[in-house]
Amino acid sequence: MQVIVSFLKNLLLKYPAKTLPGGIYLKLLITYSWILRLIGHKSALKSASIDGSSGIVSLKFFNGDNWLIVNPIRANRYLKGISHAGSRLLKRYHLDSLDKPPNTFVDVGANVGELSYWFAQKGCRVLAFEPDPKIYGLLQKNLEGLKNVKITNEALSDINAQMRLSVRSDSADSSLVIGQDDLDTVIVEAIRYENHAFSGEVISPAFLKMDTEGNEPESLRGFGLKLSQFDFVAIDAGLERLGESTRDEVERILSNSGFKLRGRTSDYIVNAHK
Repeated sequence: MQVIVSFLKNLLLKYPAKTLPGGIYLKLLITYSWILRLIGHKSALKSASIDGSSGIVSLKFFNGDNWLIVNPIRANRYLKGISHAGSRLLKRYHLDSLDKPPNTFVDVGANVGELSYWFAQKGCRVLAFEPDPKIYGLLQKNLEGLKNVKITNEALSDINAQMRLSVRSDSADSSLVIGQDDLDTVIVEAIRYENHAFSGEVISPAFLKMDTEGNEPESLRGFGLKLSQFDFVAIDAGLERLGESTRDEVERILSNSGFKLRGRTSDYIVNAHK
């Protein structure tokens, strides 16, 4: 059954995304989403358009929600709505196995905010970090009106300084890890989490999700003793440090901080709890 599902996803979503122009691909997705609406998905995607000057994709849903993204290829994850997109990430970070939402969710590398939105809708206090200037602007608009959400465009690292960020907005891979071929960079403010105002607003139980595109060890070390604020952590330690994983170092930092590691997974997500 899984083989059939994978084949259909490639045929209907992934292959067209690679071969069709962005505008045509969005029209194809709208066709799919109207079918989903007819079979009962009340939050399905209703319409999608691309701004000619900025390339920003605007998504509108049957339940009245609106959302902004930077790449039409990524629109397929919203076919069933924003919350469904958040649920997909919830599973990716293995947060769906937890008993109930926390009081505080800290989202480091929030991108356009699917997970932050999901936790905010559950009534959690959400503190989100997104240093990419372009993505941060969309995050602001996507989460505006949610009173239990605070966001910042500062990066997290193990020093307080101005640092150079490699900008890869379209692929959601912007990072403080700079490669030789990274020509598009901007200066951003980096700060240790333990020195950030958000660190004083965490109410237990608290979850930490982190995806800093290869900068995870430095970001974690910047938490200092305040890493103990969190009851559960989920960290993407994938092959994003110039092609290498940060999993070994991330696990070492968490173990030294008193966390119990869950078993390793093939997707390089590191999960740990107190």
